[in-house]
Amino acid sequence: MTRKPLVLAAVFASAFLAPAAHAAIVPGTVIDGPSADIQRFGDLNVAPDGTGALVYVKKVGANDNIFASVFNGSTWGTPQRVSTDTTCAAATDCKDPHVAAGNGGHLVITFVGTGATLQAVLKPNSAGTFSTPVDAAPGSDAGVFGDDVDMDTVSGVAYAVIDFTAAGHVRASRLSGTTWTGVGGAATNLDGTTTDDVGNALLGAQNTARVAVDSSGNAVIAWPSIDAGMKKHVFARRITGTTPAAASIEISVPSLAGAPADGANSDSVSINGAGSSNPWISIREQFTYGANGRVRNIARQLVGDTPTAAQAIDGLPLDTPTEGAEAPRIAINPLGQGIAAGARQLSFQTFGSTLSAGVWAPGFRLDAGTPTTNGQPNVAIADSGNGLSAWMDSSAATTFVNSREEVGGVQGAPVTLSRSADGPILPALDAPIGMSSSAAGTVGVGFAQGAGNNEIVAAVVDLPQSGGGGGGGGGGNDTTPPSVSKLSLSNTTFALGNKLASISKTKKKKRVPVGTTISFTVSEQSKTTFTFARKAHGFRSGKKCVAHRPKGHKKAKGCTRFVKAKPSLVFTTGAGTHKVKFYGRLSKHKKLRPGRYRLTVTSVDTAGNKSKGKTASFRLLKS
Repeated sequence: MTRKPLVLAAVFASAFLAPAAHAAIVPGTVIDGPSADIQRFGDLNVAPDGTGALVYVKKVGANDNIFASVFNGSTWGTPQRVSTDTTCAAATDCKDPHVAAGNGGHLVITFVGTGATLQAVLKPNSAGTFSTPVDAAPGSDAGVFGDDVDMDTVSGVAYAVIDFTAAGHVRASRLSGTTWTGVGGAATNLDGTTTDDVGNALLGAQNTARVAVDSSGNAVIAWPSIDAGMKKHVFARRITGTTPAAASIEISVPSLAGAPADGANSDSVSINGAGSSNPWISIREQFTYGANGRVRNIARQLVGDTPTAAQAIDGLPLDTPTEGAEAPRIAINPLGQGIAAGARQLSFQTFGSTLSAGVWAPGFRLDAGTPTTNGQPNVAIADSGNGLSAWMDSSAATTFVNSREEVGGVQGAPVTLSRSADGPILPALDAPIGMSSSAAGTVGVGFAQGAGNNEIVAAVVDLPQSGGGGGGGGGGNDTTPPSVSKLSLSNTTFALGNKLASISKTKKKKRVPVGTTISFTVSEQSKTTFTFARKAHGFRSGKKCVAHRPKGHKKAKGCTRFVKAKPSLVFTTGAGTHKVKFYGRLSKHKKLRPGRYRLTVTSVDTAGNKSKGKTASFRLLKS
């Protein structure tokens, strides 16, 4: 499931600054568990406004059921069962859940239920509740193996695409309001329209059909298929309303840089258009290099009814690849920027690529060490062009979720998102790691981990709104620390407020100031820490200022000491000027006591270089 953006807003005057609750939560937060009932992770999606959900499979009694946790833009909600005894009547009836998120908390969840039928659950908005499951493919015969769903985030129009096992075909349904309608009519096959497209008689997650919905409420679906000679291809087909285009369009290619396709492998579809009617589609396809068949990860944009030229996104040499690639995933933003990741087939290394002006970078390595299995990476991108890649890292004894930010074209240092003591990452029917970004760069990352007593875990990483500076991107030879400058407070005396720190777009004058706006400038992409220390009276003890008069020193001189408040605030900051609206609260449960304070601001870049601290003073009054 991929994210669709808001209509593009005006460019922000200053770089986006996210509160600490959204900076990388490392390790991730346990959403559910530990429990032996948790079976596998399903999917995660975040809407442009930052709301969303994740879904997963968990047993209720002896039967698998579908659960969801709703994301309100800052925290994950208590898990809710969205399936029923009727839709999950047998032990393994319920599987393969997917979720599409729209603005305002609008959610559509699909899953395979009893009788191998496609079931759907709706949530109209943040205040609404989940509906009971309904048949999302009315009139279609049972036998659904896999599914995918996507939504126009403004209108709420959604499409579900379905793989059928027995029929070996692809079908789709369109949601308008609360009504599902079969595309082309009930039980209409959307494949099989050309001589090379006999049908999708292929099983497994890498053969699942995928869908992307545009901002007009129409869609493009793409799927792997076979021809009469059992050669493999990938096709796409446009859908306008509930009417499919006359014929499908082949996305796989006959050759790549002179190497002919051999038809042995053509699958692993990933599709994303960021609301555009011309989405990008990535696939893996096998080509012949001398006596060797090598699978490559390639991407093409479907412009109208014509795909653009295929571009390799796996980092392998075009004409002499030493191994193959697989598991490609792509994400696109409204400006046409993109990020991709995939895995090598023999070395299991994870490689990434970026899209700019219609051209994908050849590819660069994301992981390190010696992995022992396919990392099955995933990616997410913000409207700023900054992105996040995450993969299942097998370079250690226990697999874990590793990640890297891409900020201003610079790769950050690896950051672990899973919980180090809670067991390996669990496999999933589709992707073991779910990822999606809001327009502003709030990236949700979900997965399951455990060794019997399993957990559903979610991390939230906030990407900076602007590109990075000269930070060196994850180490290298960068030894220059960032600099913090122009630190100021709009009110140096203010009252305690009820809100947490937030972005300040405008200044509002009030008779009684509540809160203050902290302004500062940082020279490069970094993590910026705000430390608050309360001014207090003390006594001189040697070179120290201590809280109590030293024993035997009745004439010890008084002094001023500063008592550090916890926790500090930590922000992800791009190069440039930032503003934080601060109300005297450090978290939902921690606030500063009234008094006089010293604020110290420091930044650490992606290479680990730390700036000098900049300080400012203020007085906090009672609310």
